[in-house]
Amino acid sequence: MSTDARRHTSIAAGEQPSRAGLAAAILSIRDLAYVSSASDQAQLASDMSSAGVGISATNPQITYRADSPGMHPGEYSEDGSVWIPFSGVMHFANDGARDTWTTANSAYLVQGDECVSNGIQQMWSGSAWVTNDTGWITPGLGSSWVVSGGLTPQYRRLNGIVFMRGRISGGTSATVFTLPAGFRPSQTLVTAVLDAASTTATDRLVINTDGTVVPVTTQTPNLVVSFAADA
Repeated sequence: MSTDARRHTSIAAGEQPSRAGLAAAILSIRDLAYVSSASDQAQLASDMSSAGVGISATNPQITYRADSPGMHPGEYSEDGSVWIPFSGVMHFANDGARDTWTTANSAYLVQGDECVSNGIQQMWSGSAWVTNDTGWITPGLGSSWVVSGGLTPQYRRLNGIVFMRGRISGGTSATVFTLPAGFRPSQTLVTAVLDAASTTATDRLVINTDGTVVPVTTQTPNLVVSFAADA
C-alpha cells in the first residue's frame, strides 16, 4: 500500500489488489460525514472505531451536524468525543453546560475565543468567560462623593474594553467605587481627567488593580476613561 498526494491510502504500483487493501483505501478517504445530531455524531465515532479507523489527531473527522445553530454546522474532531465548530464559536444551552464543557476541555481555549451561552455572546479572558457587552452598570458611591450635573458615574465592558463615564463632586481623595473582577486593569492606571469646574483644569484619577477608583482631588472630576479589562 502507498499514500497518494491527497494522503489517501492507495494500491502501490505493481501491488496485487486485495479485498483488505481496497477496504483500507476506501476507509482512508476523510470525507465530510452528515450527522443529524450530537448523538448521531457519537455513533459515527463509535462506528469508525469499530471499523479500525478511529478518530485521532492523525485521522481527524469532519461532520455536517444538521441540528447545529445558525451558520455553525461544520465541526471537526481529533478524538471522537470533542467536536469543535469551524467557526470557532461554541454554542451552549446555558452557563451550566458551558462550564461543564470548559472544565473538561479548557486546553482547547485561548484568550479571545468566543462562545454563545443562553443566547448571550461571551469571550474567554484566559481564565473565565466574560460577557462581550455588559451594558452600563451604576455603582454605589463612597467617600462622600455624589453625582454632579446629573451625570451618574457608570462603567461598562464592551469587547474586553472597560469604559467609564459620569461626573462627581463633594468627596475626598479616596475611593469613589470599586470595579468588580473582570473590569480591572492588570497594572495600576493613573490618568488625567477634565474637571468640570474649569475648561482647562484636570484632575488625577487612579484605577488600581484591586478595582478601586480613586480621584486624587476634592473638585469635580469627569470620570471619562477607557482601558483594557485584564483582571
